Amino acid sequence: MTKVLICTREQQEFKSKLQACNLPDIDIYAPESEEELLIHLDDAEIIFGNPIRLSKYINHAKNVKWVQSTFAGIDALNAPELQKNYILTNMKDAYGEIIAEYILGYILMLEKDILWHRENQKNKVWWQKSHPSIIWKKIGIMWIGSIWSVVAQYCKGFWMQVYGYASTVREHTYIDQVFTIETQDRFLSELDYLVSILPNTNETKGIINTQLLEKLPNSAVFLNVGRGANVVEEDLVQAIEKKNISAAVLDVFNTEPLPNSSKLWELENVYVTPHVSGYVEDNSKIISTFAENYKKYTSGEQLLHTIDFNKGY
Repeated sequence: MTKVLICTREQQEFKSKLQACNLPDIDIYAPESEEELLIHLDDAEIIFGNPIRLSKYINHAKNVKWVQSTFAGIDALNAPELQKNYILTNMKDAYGEIIAEYILGYILMLEKDILWHRENQKNKVWWQKSHPSIIWKKIGIMWIGSIWSVVAQYCKGFWMQVYGYASTVREHTYIDQVFTIETQDRFLSELDYLVSILPNTNETKGIINTQLLEKLPNSAVFLNVGRGANVVEEDLVQAIEKKNISAAVLDVFNTEPLPNSSKLWELENVYVTPHVSGYVEDNSKIISTFAENYKKYTSGEQLLHTIDFNKGY
């Protein structure tokens, strides 16, 4: 029997759904206490877990051969002090739709002044005004990947102009044009919305800084659903205060939870959410991805969405 250890926020839910998959030769453990978790870590061959929670315990897993992350991001397991002598796979295709909904939800909220109308309702104010359409609005998405692809598809459904930013130019069904670092200025200069879905790598740390933000139109909105480390938060605060950009929608931060001392909490045109853009209620796709990878693992096949620790994705 292959021992699989679950290390998530919803232990029993994940266990019952995995059991329902009827996978062969599998022994599933979902400990509720830290003490029990540490006991089972010692001889677990496979771990199915939340990278942030698991990062505290991974060095105790002396016999682990494969870790299936429940997240797309695996930064927490890639810290220098943590062991990396196992195969790590992530949930590359599980979060595209819900993140696209988050992005478009905030775009529509801003364009249609939904919060303004809500405030008028509270004050019983009948104030009519026109609102722009998002048709032909220009959205730039930083990073080409599975989530990027779904976001682009959703935006195209609203007839937006969609531009991509990546290390190399490549064609994509839902992208009007792809830009690189050599054409960054042209990419940024006319955007209505800039969305970062960047991973956390040495190349992307601090890439959203004053130099980049100043190239955006003053009317542009920045949205970050990628990684907090990609943004120099002091530069972003300054860009908002100086009205170099009009607003920011932020779901990820350098330090989480976001410290009470951060100015981002207080700025009127900043919208803060607690890393929930990919927090999906229905985890069936996560379970099915693990099940598919388990079958590949037991038959000696290449696993889906294998992570290169050196690249960070």
